[in-house]
Amino acid sequence: MKKARQDRQKALKQRRRPVAGGASGCKKQDKLDTAAAFLQKLVHLRIVIFQDAATIKIKHPARFNHGVFHHPAFMCNEFNKFVELMRSEFDREGESERATIEDALPGVSRRFDQVQDDVREIKKGNLRIESKLDFQQHMLNAFHSAFTAATATLTSCKGEDSNALHGIGAQSFGQSNCCQPNHGNGENVDVEHARKYRIPRGLSSVAEMVDCWNGTGKFAQDGPLGGFSALEKAYKNKWRNHFSDSDAQYFSRMKRIVGAASSSERIDKMDKFWKENRSHEGLVVFCQNSGWLPRNKRNSKTSNTTE
Repeated sequence: MKKARQDRQKALKQRRRPVAGGASGCKKQDKLDTAAAFLQKLVHLRIVIFQDAATIKIKHPARFNHGVFHHPAFMCNEFNKFVELMRSEFDREGESERATIEDALPGVSRRFDQVQDDVREIKKGNLRIESKLDFQQHMLNAFHSAFTAATATLTSCKGEDSNALHGIGAQSFGQSNCCQPNHGNGENVDVEHARKYRIPRGLSSVAEMVDCWNGTGKFAQDGPLGGFSALEKAYKNKWRNHFSDSDAQYFSRMKRIVGAASSSERIDKMDKFWKENRSHEGLVVFCQNSGWLPRNKRNSKTSNTTE
């Protein structure tokens, strides 16, 4: 540090020294001033570099393993003493900053602690509410599954009791009586509501196709009551006679696939084929070759009025 001050003083003396020679002398003086300023900057940078190196060693010790810091100047005892001095300065600076904040904003930390306690209490309350809602949803799902199984059994029955049961179930779960069979001479007007349904595309497995068709599993609350099988039993093809050729073909293949999936052993084999090929048409052909479906000799294009 003492040598740095001496160098700066020497550079300033050289800068103030008068230079004779008129205009040419002024040019020489400018050059000398520039050189002196450059040297002075280098002297200053020595201090900056050592300060930055000490800061890196204190706050980012992992970066101090760089090859630059293997220079003897950064490994001598004087530099290590300077590092410890910088460390003590950093510690005092942090303590004074915390004291300043506490003096300027008294009680802020206590208020933050209180807010955190309140947030924890709110989270506990939310967890209790979510637990109750989950239990209620579980009970509702269990009742809905039991009711769906009962209505699927009674769908093929005749009589007013069956119709009344369908009506009560549809009103209870916010659904229309789209699966109510028509036992009179006229067409049930609720077939118009049933026409909005489509078998979803992108089902990931044959088991999902079966659940979607029967309205079971995760499809118990999504789609027509009793599944698409109930729509077929109630309205035959009247609820889907507006399908496009693509929708009608997809529905026909899905219906045949579900018809072939009559046992868990078949479902496992069909699932294996489905995961390898992802083709509804190919899956139908696979079931035909396995003897689970009759071969269709008609045109492969399916009409809305068939099946």
